[in-house]
Amino acid sequence: LIGFIWIQSGWIGHDSGHHQITKHPALNRLLQVVSGNCLTGLGIAWWKFNHNTHHISCNSLDHDPDLQHLPLFAVSTKLFNNLWSVCYERTLAFDAISKFFVSYQHWTFYPVMGFARINLLVQSIVFLITQKEWQC
Repeated sequence: LIGFIWIQSGWIGHDSGHHQITKHPALNRLLQVVSGNCLTGLGIAWWKFNHNTHHISCNSLDHDPDLQHLPLFAVSTKLFNNLWSVCYERTLAFDAISKFFVSYQHWTFYPVMGFARINLLVQSIVFLITQKEWQC
C-alpha cells in the first residue's frame, strides 16, 4: 500500500509540476507540496530544478541530469571520457570504480533501483543545504 501511494503521489507531483492537473497554478502547487514533500518526503524544489533542467536539455550528455549516473551507470560511450556536468557543476570521472560498476550495470540495474529512493532523499537534502537559487 505504501509503494502504491508513493508511485501515485509521484505521478501526481510530476503532472502537477507540469501544471496538467488543474487550471489553477496555486492548486497545482499545493498538489506538488502535498504529493512531493508530505507524502514522499522528496523536496519538490529539487525535483523541479532537476526535471526542468532535463526538459531544457533533453538527451544532452553534459547538461541532462537524467543521463548522468556515473559511477553506477553509463548510457553512452561518451561518458567513458571525463565529462563536465553543467547541471551538477562537477566532472563526471570515468575512473576505476566507474569502470567496474558500468561493466556490470546489466546485473546491478534492478538491485540499485531498489534503493534509488534513498538517493532522491539525499539529493533533496543536498539541494537544501547548498541553497541553490531556484524559483519554484
